[in-house]
Amino acid sequence: LESCQSSLVQLRQENDDIYSSNKKLTAEFETLQSEVEGYRSSISSLETSIKQLTAVNEDYVTEIEVLRDNKEQLKGLLTAIQESESRLKGEVANLTSQLESESGDRETEREAWKENIRIL
Repeated sequence: LESCQSSLVQLRQENDDIYSSNKKLTAEFETLQSEVEGYRSSISSLETSIKQLTAVNEDYVTEIEVLRDNKEQLKGLLTAIQESESRLKGEVANLTSQLESESGDRETEREAWKENIRIL
């Protein structure tokens, strides 16, 4: 009987130790669960931030494409302006040449009139 009582006391002590150890492990497990939930929340926030940044990045890429298109259009307009300027310079040169020629003709005509008047 004493042996049984001693075994029973020993088993109770082991049971208490196991219970105490189980309580500690449960507390540690709950702490770890809380940390995991915090990490999950952080990961979710990061995923949301990544989605927002991806959307912003896509907007920037779209804006860059529009700006590139605008740049190409402006290059075309610049080329057209330069061609028009070149044509206008050619026309001005032609008109200047015609004007000088007509002026020379008028001077010659005036001299001829003066000569005719002098003769008369």
